[in-house]
Amino acid sequence: MLLSHRPEHYELYSTYGLDLVLSGHAHGGQWRVPLLINGIYAPHQGVLPKYAGGMYDDGTDMIVSRGLARETTRVPRIFNRPELVIINIG
Repeated sequence: MLLSHRPEHYELYSTYGLDLVLSGHAHGGQWRVPLLINGIYAPHQGVLPKYAGGMYDDGTDMIVSRGLARETTRVPRIFNRPELVIINIG
């Protein structure tokens, strides 16, 4: 298991044979359009980010949380509610 702040390095993480990567930093795409899965923009991924929120599986499972920050960031969230991810490992 790897706890990583940077989901955009998912392809690299997958090469290490990890079972699970937990990540954040992308803020769920910061701005979202309903029905557009990954949002419009994410830090270090730019426009239409590939890994902004949710679960990804390409041999290694990665869960990217949108996080809890609401109005504390300089850039407001649009159609992007904060979330707390609970994962049962067993």
